[in-house]
This record gives sequence, C-alpha cells and structure tokens, in this order.
Amino acid sequence: MKFKAVLFDMDGLMTDTETLHIRAWDVFLSDFGVKLPEASLGRFVGMSIDANMREVMQTFGVKGRLEELIIRRRDKYLGLVKQAGLIPAKGMKEILAKIESKGLPKAIGTSSPRVEVELVAGMVLKGLGINKTPYEYFDAVVNAEDVAEPKPAPDIYLKCAEKLKLKPAECLVLEDSSSGIKSAKSAGCYCVAVQSPYSGHHDLTLADKNANSLLDVLDLL
Repeated sequence: MKFKAVLFDMDGLMTDTETLHIRAWDVFLSDFGVKLPEASLGRFVGMSIDANMREVMQTFGVKGRLEELIIRRRDKYLGLVKQAGLIPAKGMKEILAKIESKGLPKAIGTSSPRVEVELVAGMVLKGLGINKTPYEYFDAVVNAEDVAEPKPAPDIYLKCAEKLKLKPAECLVLEDSSSGIKSAKSAGCYCVAVQSPYSGHHDLTLADKNANSLLDVLDLL
C-alpha cells in the first residue's frame, strides 16, 4: 500500500525528548516537594501539557493557576533541551531522504506547542544538516495550539490531512504512543507504531503495523 504523505509525531518519534520531559517533570515537582513515582512516568507520554498538568494537580495536590504552572514547567523543559541538545532518531535521515526522492509531502502532527516544535524539530533538522526551520521544511505543521482538542482526539491528524489537501486514509502516520495511535486511527489514517524507550508499556495494538525503528518503515513508501 503506497501513501501520498507521511505525518510525523515529534516527541519520542523524531528524537528522544521523553527522557527530558520526564526530567523536567521531576525538577518541576521537586519545587513542590513531590517525587515523581516510577509508575507514573509512562502516563505523561503522548499527552498534551494541559492534560498532564491537570493530572499532576489532581494526583499530587500541586496548587496554582493552570496557565502559570504550564509556563513554569515548560521553561524547565526548554532549558533542559537547550542544555542537552538532541540527536535525530535512528532512521530519521533515511526516511526523510526517501520521502524527498518520492516527492511526497510531509507533516508534523504534535500535541506540543509551537515554541517546542520550533526548538525540538529545529534541532532535529539541524542535526541532519538541514538549514531550514520546521515550518519551512515540512509541508504542514500542526501543533496543540492549532486545534480544539489535542491527541488522543483526531483533530491534529485531520488538520494535517486538510492542510495537505489529502484524505486521511491517504496519509501514513508514524507514532510512538497509544495516545497518538488513537488520534491517527480515529482520524482515519494508516498508522505505524515505532518503538521508543517509553512506549513499551503503551498499548500499541490499535496500530496497523509495529516497527522497531524508522528504518523498518522505508518499505511502505
């Protein structure tokens, strides 16, 4: 089955940001005297910062205005990203090269906000030697601020397909979390679950196909 476009999740798929996300939550919660339990780590993967913060406030009794807490935690995360740097995921170079050779449009569909897209995806492109911003390089970029509901709702991938002027069924979505897979499938896209260090405990059975890395997706293009 050949597709007319490839839609990328960002965090955990294009690069390993999940480690830094978890560290940012640890640093943020330590300000409130809370230690993030090991069992809670996976629940943060693939969800929007708004949904995660509401859960943190309810579960750990963190007090404050939602918007201010989100900004405070986001600043910690962005600082960690800038300090650590990011390495493109295995197979990212190869899959982008094949997409280019086939002349296929490509998009990012993420529950992260624009400021994180610009930094994270920007670092990935820079690491691949691509001297363009994500909004210049990709044919469409849809972030959490562009839709009414982030993942697992279908809005993000429906918006990607709309921007590319394609039917969702014509789009191949690459995801690494159960939330993202639910979003892609409810939008009507074909979805491949690409394993990441934090997706092992996620239910990936809704995906049309599982892959160990982006290299395993090349034969679908």
